[in-house]
Amino acid sequence: MARTKHKKVAEVNSLPNVYSRRIQGSLEELKIRISDANDVTLELACGNGEYTTGLAEMYPEKFFIGVDRKSNRIWRGAKTVAENNLTNAAFLISYIEKVELIFQEPKVTNIWIPFPEPYPMHGHRKKRVIHPRYLTIYKRLMKPGGVMHLKTDSEHLYNYAKKICGLMGLAILKTVPDLRNYPELTPEEKIMTRFESDHLRDGRKIYYISFLLDNFDSTKIPKYE
Repeated sequence: MARTKHKKVAEVNSLPNVYSRRIQGSLEELKIRISDANDVTLELACGNGEYTTGLAEMYPEKFFIGVDRKSNRIWRGAKTVAENNLTNAAFLISYIEKVELIFQEPKVTNIWIPFPEPYPMHGHRKKRVIHPRYLTIYKRLMKPGGVMHLKTDSEHLYNYAKKICGLMGLAILKTVPDLRNYPELTPEEKIMTRFESDHLRDGRKIYYISFLLDNFDSTKIPKYE
């Protein structure tokens, strides 16, 4: 297992569509690609990058970036991008907190977060990637009208997202408490990740919520969010 992981890490770092502070000059190159793009979508905690690759195939005129802190996780997605010559997709090895360093201006129109760690304990809530401290970062990256998308098998995280939207006055666009039994899914919502497939096989529900950050104000975060 360790040998396979190390092999994937070495291969990922050699792929032209992968960017990291450890790869000399790569972040500057990614900044240029973002600057040249009119429409950027991020997939955060992307793992295999099913949304990055799937959306890149759907929308060749847009630019998609999958972000994950572990290089071995993005191996499959980065290989798919290279094998299919998807010139409008890339992967960034980074913590989410550092992503804004590669943006010189708001460029993001959509952020997808599929199946993040839910951190159900209240004391760990600040680790949730939809906690207001993360939304503060996303707000700085997004164009007006930019949309947040969360997919999760955690009812707790789904309800927390709805709670945050209510507390912060954020406009909710869509809530689906059982995605696979919902009759009107968009092509984007139909994209299936490995985690989603596993969860469905186990009989779990998939929850989905999308919302806007236009009204988000980081100076008005409730004390007991």
